[in-house]
Amino acid sequence: MDSEFVGADVDELKRLIRGKILFRSDAEEYFEATECFNHDSRASPFVIVQVLGARDVQLALNFARGRHLSVSVAGGRHMFNNASMSGDLVVDMRLMRSINVDPKEKTAWVEAGAIVFDLDQEAVTHDLAGVTGQYYDTGVAGFTLGGGVGYLSPKHGLSVDNLLAVEVVTPSGEHLYIDDKTDPEKMWVARGAGWNLGVVLRLKLKLHTLEIFQKDEKKVHGHAGLVMWALTGETVDPIVSILEKYLQMVDSEKLPVETQPLFAFGNPPPFGGAPVLLMQHVWVGNPADGEAFLKEFTDILPPTVDTCDALDWIGIQAVHTPMFPKGHRYYLSMRAANEEALFRPGTVRTLTETALEEKPKEALIVLLASGKACTEVPIGRTACTSLRESRITCLAGCHVEDKVENSDAYEKAKIWVRETLVGGVVPIFKPSVYTNLDNVNFKEESKQSAYADTAKERIATIKSELDPTNLFKFTKVR
Repeated sequence: MDSEFVGADVDELKRLIRGKILFRSDAEEYFEATECFNHDSRASPFVIVQVLGARDVQLALNFARGRHLSVSVAGGRHMFNNASMSGDLVVDMRLMRSINVDPKEKTAWVEAGAIVFDLDQEAVTHDLAGVTGQYYDTGVAGFTLGGGVGYLSPKHGLSVDNLLAVEVVTPSGEHLYIDDKTDPEKMWVARGAGWNLGVVLRLKLKLHTLEIFQKDEKKVHGHAGLVMWALTGETVDPIVSILEKYLQMVDSEKLPVETQPLFAFGNPPPFGGAPVLLMQHVWVGNPADGEAFLKEFTDILPPTVDTCDALDWIGIQAVHTPMFPKGHRYYLSMRAANEEALFRPGTVRTLTETALEEKPKEALIVLLASGKACTEVPIGRTACTSLRESRITCLAGCHVEDKVENSDAYEKAKIWVRETLVGGVVPIFKPSVYTNLDNVNFKEESKQSAYADTAKERIATIKSELDPTNLFKFTKVR
């Protein structure tokens, strides 16, 4: 196909664009540009246009329309389904990573190629932070436009709840500034299905003040780390008690807004592949209160591993990184929990016993309480509906190091993941998919959706208006 990319239009694009154009023949640079966090699949677009501004985007889209090429947009390349690289032509935002923080207004303009680490580094100098992803190289734009649940969510809501404005180039090439005053309907779409607008150049985000504490003469913002309990026949009962305590806190609305504990059944390398219950403990606030909260769980069963300590914001943001190594092959789906099943007596024990006896070592099950500020927002206020349906979101997935010898075990674990999502363990999963964390493929008859029906209709209307020729065909509303 590269041989077709010759002609006056190609020469014109090369002459006018300020960024870079990469074809498959550009070997090393092209390969690096298509590298994504998840190695489950690797896309091979015909051309990658690394843009430096709105005009570059317009030129790229003009070229795509003229050649009848489908278009995708790549930011941080952290989406698990690798949809950002699915088009014939990829508009690559990685050269646009500037962050402009206004400490008085407590906002930041973030370009669409910026990653979480970029925003954290700029904001924390003012003891501010945004509701961002929990992995340092997550793209801020993709994370936010898809919904976005982070460590500040229990207190400040989803990332979309903190999205104030977007600057976008539509599929037709129109350059728009969108906020609640200029176009509330398009702004509604931006908050959860923003890629349907076209190419988002930058976003305006609300920031929040981090309270400062001193620990060992260091400035810290909270208490965080990973805690693991070895899962054996002897520890099933106390581990069941730990999880039941967690769910009781959620059900009674006694889970503090300073924390967003995540519990996972997995088989991490430090345990030689043996099963554990892992707790990702994050407390944004007084470290002493964080220690006291953690103790409520560790008093039930002393942990085998405890890495928790008083940390600054950058340290807190790094806690999640060891759970999901970059470059592994991932197959997973996060969905709203079926609370009727999850909170039913006996469910936690079934989950625990399954994790011990039946779960493949490559697989994991995760429980996460999003927090009051997420679930108390009316479900229709933003396009992101899946994270509003339940107080708990659940994830089933698997991952392996990207080596040929792991392929058979990975494929078997993928089957287990699909069966689990449709009730193979216990029916704790709803069909409501959190699109930022999903690459599980089902047959068409298997119902799943990222949006409520009323939201799908509104998104589809805007999509049809802005992209009548379906240039961005990979943004279809499920």
